Amino acid sequence: MINVLILSLTLIFFSLSILGYGLLFNNKFFKLDLNTGEHGLIGFFILYLISVFFNFFISINIFFSLTILSLGLIFFFIFFF
Repeated sequence: MINVLILSLTLIFFSLSILGYGLLFNNKFFKLDLNTGEHGLIGFFILYLISVFFNFFISINIFFSLTILSLGLIFFFIFFF
């Protein structure tokens, strides 16, 4: 039962982080009226570019990943509400 709760919270955390980066990029550069799926695709693409860029300079470990995802969650709460 606790595993289902942890899995659900992790999925929500990852999803909101990806949407946060999509909302950030859309509000700063595009300023288009997009739906949630398009924000998610943009956010996933931005996170992919961030990970490829930083992979050349530092190793991507759990602390770096949690920092990037936490920033995405903060961006979600700033730009969604």
